[in-house]
Amino acid sequence: MKQSKSLFAKLLVVTLIAGTTLWSCKQNETDPAATEAQVQTDSNIETSAEVDEVTDQVQADIDELNKSLGDKIEAVRTAETITFKKCATVTVTRDATTSTRTVVIDYGNGCVDSTAAQNGVTITRTGKITIVYTGKWREQNTVKTMTLENFALSLTKDGNTFTRTVNGTRIVTNQSTITFDLINGLGGTPKYRIQNDLTITLPQLDADRPAREVTYKSDKIKTWTEGFGSLNPFDDVFTVTGEFSGVNRRGVAYTALIEEAVTHKTECWKSLIFMPASGKIKYTTSNAVATVDYGDGTCDRKVTVTVNGNTYEFERK
Repeated sequence: MKQSKSLFAKLLVVTLIAGTTLWSCKQNETDPAATEAQVQTDSNIETSAEVDEVTDQVQADIDELNKSLGDKIEAVRTAETITFKKCATVTVTRDATTSTRTVVIDYGNGCVDSTAAQNGVTITRTGKITIVYTGKWREQNTVKTMTLENFALSLTKDGNTFTRTVNGTRIVTNQSTITFDLINGLGGTPKYRIQNDLTITLPQLDADRPAREVTYKSDKIKTWTEGFGSLNPFDDVFTVTGEFSGVNRRGVAYTALIEEAVTHKTECWKSLIFMPASGKIKYTTSNAVATVDYGDGTCDRKVTVTVNGNTYEFERK
């Protein structure tokens, strides 16, 4: 059975690296309209990546809760209080006539993750997440509706703190059957429909990326195609399809459609490469239509971007 701590550590590294990474590309120096289209596209890509990082971290916390306390949550008959991450208070109540359970995770004014003090990093959570389960978390068709109230994730390293604050709803529907036994551990091919309607406050990263409140809506299907249940943290493969939209750091509204399934490989993380290995996403704004091609499955930081018919290579340093 894959330990939640290893998954958490991977996501932590992804968040730290991606949060402090710069995109670079050669701008069109002769056409102001083309240059602005590229700038908007770059911001779309970066903003959606940051949003994915924080929502993936929320999901990692919920997955950890399910794996470590799922049986206790399902066994509750009236009401019970449980401690999560040694500092968060979890209150579980069960509807008297149905299998529905409501779980409130309250991180209070500051819950420091006892497992995250590695590589000189401190993670502090504040705020509240309320989850309503329609059934057992492993069962097909179970829906988890999450409401985030000023949930904030703060990362501190070398004296610098970056905080992202999330409000809104996230609905996760289990479209697969996940099995578990003491001999084989977790089995199956997890597949989820994930719907977000969120407002996220992003911190300033540099002069070109100021603090900004952005919006994000999505309807995606995420499938864990390889490595589920394995003890090897670097053999996982995820594919994502669907669509999303929002407002980027520049205050520009965009819509996005995943035209070819986006694939993430954790084997790339061994080389400190945290970008999708393949897939295509089309971004649309009021003055630009851009297609981002992540390649053929090779672990690298390069993408090919086509904006309004102009194509250039974009490399994340």
